[in-house]
Amino acid sequence: GRRGARPDGGGDDDGRRDTIRCAVDPAARYSPIAVTDVGEALAALATDTSGAHLGAPLSLAGASHTFAEVAAWLGEARGAAVRCERIGTDECRDALLGFGFQRWQADGVLELYDLISADRYDFESAALEALLCHTPVSVQAWMAHAAPAFAAAASDRAEADSGRDAASSVASLRVEGGGEGARRGGGESEAQRRGRGEGAADGERRRRAGDEALEDVQFPRPRLE
Repeated sequence: GRRGARPDGGGDDDGRRDTIRCAVDPAARYSPIAVTDVGEALAALATDTSGAHLGAPLSLAGASHTFAEVAAWLGEARGAAVRCERIGTDECRDALLGFGFQRWQADGVLELYDLISADRYDFESAALEALLCHTPVSVQAWMAHAAPAFAAAASDRAEADSGRDAASSVASLRVEGGGEGARRGGGESEAQRRGRGEGAADGERRRRAGDEALEDVQFPRPRLE
């Protein structure tokens, strides 16, 4: 992804590449739930013939954790330390809008962050476990499962950055002979411009390959007996 304030991970141009930056308290606990667990829980309810859940509200949530823990687990999965940094609401909204979110979507994410930071999004997982008859899928378990894809993506992006840096270094060299730019005492030759462009294109190809590798990760679905 691009370097900049990233509510879903990343870094910015001054080197904070391995930082999750979002408008949430890194130490506040919250309780997400895996999509596979939602599906299995609904299937369990739909096929239940005991009537035990009729008319009864259910609060389904997975194991709680903090954003700081997510950063640590992500670091373990990708083989490089990751930290979590809290940023302001406006900066986070601008980042979300920059990634293509609609305004209402960005506001919804920020509302969730506010609930988490206010300790109002931490729930018990007992009801979900009872329906599933097994431990819910945790973020830590998913990251461990996806570790090879995270590592591959990190490696590809590191190589892409190296290629861009090398191309930039070549482009910054003083031209010593030939070409109008050289006669002015600086500037780029055609070969340097071509090399810089190829380096940027190669970096973009590797970035996309890393993103696609992560998108292809599928968590094993439990079987319904």
